[in-house]
Amino acid sequence: MQLRLPWARGPTNNPEGENDDTNENQNDNEILQEIEAYGDQIAPKIEGQLRIGFQNINGITKSAGLIGAEELEAMNEMKFDLVGMIETNVNWTHDARNYLHSAANLRFNNTARCVMSNSRANLNDTYLPGGTAIITQVKFSGRIIARGMDHLGSFTWMAIRGKKDIGVIAITA
Repeated sequence: MQLRLPWARGPTNNPEGENDDTNENQNDNEILQEIEAYGDQIAPKIEGQLRIGFQNINGITKSAGLIGAEELEAMNEMKFDLVGMIETNVNWTHDARNYLHSAANLRFNNTARCVMSNSRANLNDTYLPGGTAIITQVKFSGRIIARGMDHLGSFTWMAIRGKKDIGVIAITA
């Protein structure tokens, strides 16, 4: 089994130095890689179970005016209810936040909630190293009782109300 993960980027593996025209928009030094899955198989999701994912994505994808479309697709395919991402490398201005939230709501039928964080440097640039984000979807979005971030881009968090007054605090740092 192989997974195409948008955050799995690496150097071009082309020994003859030939030009690979599979994606004209890709950086010449990077290609998306097919990664052989290893470890335990992801078990079918049990009803009522909260599935959480986390990844250092080394730069969230930006294409066709949407931010994070590939990450949202991976979240859907793996049936994650909540995904934490670090090293988003996006200057999370008001517009960028709205783009990700809109993309998430398009993907998850207006049930997504997002929180993002980055430092306040270079407010005129779309690229900003570091940064974190948490995205949740469907029924767990309605259980969020609080969310927040620091203003240094170090962490984001969400508090989720569970059954019998038991909760979960998810922190991406």
